[in-house]
Amino acid sequence: RLDCLKAGVVYDIKFSKSYEKGKYVDSTQHPAYLELIPLANQFTYLVSNGSMVWRETYRRDETPAIEPIIADFVSWLEANELLDLYKEKWVAA
Repeated sequence: RLDCLKAGVVYDIKFSKSYEKGKYVDSTQHPAYLELIPLANQFTYLVSNGSMVWRETYRRDETPAIEPIIADFVSWLEANELLDLYKEKWVAA
């Protein structure tokens, strides 16, 4: 579930006590959402500490594909014999 989608931009609202530029560069959230929402052309994190607001934006053309990230995660689950447990706990309700 996304926080906001407007004019091809996915907005995700975050609360954080502190913020540094690039905080979400390695997040899997923007690659996943941009894959799931083909009409979106960018993803913007709106980060606030309650008094300040920062924007961190990633365009589709600079965002890594989510498929290799998912494949690496599944491989890690398999290598650690956790894939069955993962499937058990993440069953769609």
